[in-house]
Amino acid sequence: MHLSLCVEKCVCLYMFVYLRQMYIHL
Repeated sequence: MHLSLCVEKCVCLYMFVYLRQMYIHL
């Protein structure tokens, strides 16, 4: 099990959701 890959996916997903929320609130 590649933990680093999971972490990268989680970070990418978190950034995507965060940016999308910021865009919606503009």
